Parts: sequence; C-alpha cells; structure tokens
Amino acid sequence: LRAPSPGATVRSAAPPRPPVRAHRWPPAPTRWSVAAQTLALQVLVAQPVVGVGTVAAYAQAQRAGTQEATARASAVAETVASTPSVVAGVSSGAPGPQLQVFAEDVRRKTRTDFVVVMSPGGIRYTHPDVAQIGGQFLGHIAAAQAGGTVVEDYTGTLGASRRVVVPVRNDDGSVIGLVAVGIRKAAVS
Repeated sequence: LRAPSPGATVRSAAPPRPPVRAHRWPPAPTRWSVAAQTLALQVLVAQPVVGVGTVAAYAQAQRAGTQEATARASAVAETVASTPSVVAGVSSGAPGPQLQVFAEDVRRKTRTDFVVVMSPGGIRYTHPDVAQIGGQFLGHIAAAQAGGTVVEDYTGTLGASRRVVVPVRNDDGSVIGLVAVGIRKAAVS
C-alpha cells in the first residue's frame, strides 16, 4: 500500500450524491387508483342525493303538520258550531259570558290557540284575549257566511295561524253565526 503523495486529493469510497432537485409547487398531479376514483364518484353522487332527500323530507313533514292542524281545527270548529248551547247562544243575538267560558274550555281541552264564536257579520262573541270581544274578526269569512268553510293561513290578533271558519246554523239551516278555530303556525312547523 502506498501512501498518497503530498498535495494529492483523497477520494472516499462513498458513492456520489445525486443532485438536489428543487420542489415543484403545486406538486405534480398523481394518478388516482381505480378504487380512489370509484370512491370519489360515489361521494359526488351521494351528496346531492342526500341533500335532495333531506329537503324533500322536510317539505313532507311541513305538509303533514299543516294537514294535521287543518283536520284538528276543522273537527273542533264543526263540533263547536253544532253544539246546542252555541246555537242557542248565537240565536239570542246577545250571548252571555257562558259562551266565552265554553269556548275557552274547548280551546284548552283541544290544545288549539283560539276558538272564536262570532256573529254572521264577524263581530266576536268570544276570544282568548277578552279585550278582543266585540271587535271585528280578522280574516276571511265570506265563504262561511254563505254556508261553506274557510281554510286559510292568516295573521290575526294572536299571530300567524292555520284557521278554519265554519257556519253556525239554526234548525232551518240558515247561517246565524260563525265559529273560527285556529292553531298558530309556530305550533304547526
């Protein structure tokens, strides 16, 4: 073995290093595997389907709540309008406080927000807020005055409600008064 001569460069036995590459930004796109592509496609298809399904379910629940409120208000209104004490009270033209007590009792037991008995012209004989008795009913009543039924969403003295207005009839079938029953929209939603 010979010693290197003075001034000679000594080389090590380590392999040469590859040159350092600058990093690319953004990184070069990589190819997705078939499994990754399939998963991405499934996610892209599933998101709109779930979104549309959620919106449809919400809309259906709203419709069902409104239908239930309408059916309940209609049943209560028809029952109140055909109750003999209501027919007698409305026939007198000046119903006493017993009609208010009856209407409030029905309202509490049926969990409705108002049961309003009124004249054929819409003057209130009963109301949950006694200060409203004697005032004009707010809402449409023409169809009920003609012997039909009114079903509507309306904002009255107690707020927005789903309401039903039906006629009170005497023995010969003439319209002698009206009954309105409502459920607040907040309770329907």
